[in-house]
Amino acid sequence: MTKKRPLVLNGTTAKVITGDGTICVIINYDDSNTNIAEVIINPGKSGSTFRAECEALGRMITYGLWLGGDPEYIASQLRGIIGYNPRIGSEAGGFAGEKIYSIPDAVGKVLLAEIVSERKKKEEFAAEKERKKAVEAERKKQKKDIEDQNLPLKL
Repeated sequence: MTKKRPLVLNGTTAKVITGDGTICVIINYDDSNTNIAEVIINPGKSGSTFRAECEALGRMITYGLWLGGDPEYIASQLRGIIGYNPRIGSEAGGFAGEKIYSIPDAVGKVLLAEIVSERKKKEEFAAEKERKKAVEAERKKQKKDIEDQNLPLKL
């Protein structure tokens, strides 16, 4: 299955320290900015098996998303995978206060954090929209009450 990727996508990047090295997890959204379209994992080490494994993991996550996979489910499957060099204890770099047990664990945690952040933004936007709607309704009611009383209009 071939899916045409737009030339420009918006997204976020998180830098995470893992037991295998530092990675950047790039999460890009589709052209409508509503759905996660791709995940890119950049370890910054060129020509290594580590880089190849990171690229493969990112490609498979992206492919799963293209096929309609649930990003939250994908994140839940990655979180908790323990590798050979977990970053635990005092040397843990962590991500958002959590310990990092492997590259897949780091990607799962970043993906879930992004999902939660986007969900919160959407909820805040919806709440603000409802608040504005309520304020407008109250203004219309006040205006009608004033008109019904034949009093001068005060805004």
